[in-house]
Amino acid sequence: MRIIHKHNGKLLDLVNNFNGKKVLVVGDIILDRYMFGDVLRISPEAPIPIVTIDNEKYVPGGASNSANNIASLGGNAFLVGVIGNDEMKEKMHSILKLNKINSDGLVVDDSRPTILKTRVVAQNQQLLRIDNEKIHFISEDIENQLIGYIKKNINQFGIIVISDYGKGVVTKSLARRLIIIAHQTGKKVIVDPKQKDPEFYHGAYLITPNIKEASEITKMDPKSEEDITLIGKKLLLDLGANILITRGKDGMTLCQEKEIVHVPTKAREVYDVSGAGDTVIATIALALVAGADLVDAVVLANYAAGIVVGKFGTATTNVQELKKYIEEESKGHET
Repeated sequence: MRIIHKHNGKLLDLVNNFNGKKVLVVGDIILDRYMFGDVLRISPEAPIPIVTIDNEKYVPGGASNSANNIASLGGNAFLVGVIGNDEMKEKMHSILKLNKINSDGLVVDDSRPTILKTRVVAQNQQLLRIDNEKIHFISEDIENQLIGYIKKNINQFGIIVISDYGKGVVTKSLARRLIIIAHQTGKKVIVDPKQKDPEFYHGAYLITPNIKEASEITKMDPKSEEDITLIGKKLLLDLGANILITRGKDGMTLCQEKEIVHVPTKAREVYDVSGAGDTVIATIALALVAGADLVDAVVLANYAAGIVVGKFGTATTNVQELKKYIEEESKGHET
């Protein structure tokens, strides 16, 4: 296993080349709502805190967070998925427009609400999360509408991201059809997986399970570095794709046919890991379209993830932050 402790000089040039690159993101669209307030007393009705709400904010979550990371890093994100026919539909559209994310590929599904995850936060502590969702696979008609948009516009995209949060948009049929379309048009597909069936994503270019997902798919227990290598090799074989195992504080392990590369974490301080996987997949997608090889793309993603885990909630980074972080790390290695 090759371990990468420092970057090469190409990374800053690659980041500069992110601008305007077009990325298609397909997956489960989630709206994250944060309600902020203070706890000044305990309820007389039950031993629970009373939160007085001061303000709230909405941010894109799920696949839309992957798209938001792409837009924040200077790319053009095109989002494909479903939303409900409800008041949160308009909120979702306005948030996406505000963040410069193309939402022409959204389809209204009357059988479910727009997924809304509400987090109640007081004194920088999350007290409660309320999920408004209905989880089931999309109908054949909805799937055909999504695929129709993708087929019509496929030639303008540089790469395809599947962001599967297990909410029902990524059916086995949709994933298979999308990978076939990508092969026919010479596009790479990167998958942030949720399903345990290897056939869902077989033949993608890169699949990025976290360590828990990798263990569940292979039914292998990662007790040592050697175990992680074996898990990666099994996934490589079973999924017919390059495998990136994201390992939290232990960094990332990239398994390719010719070699296995480990990239130690670049996080200075871990505050909140919400959406870090979205940042990873977004950065890799942009880097590959910008001309990076897979190893450099993973190294860049490791830097980007190191930034967002130091922020509260579902967060993104941008080109300025990323370049500054790379430069600071480079100086640190020189001293």
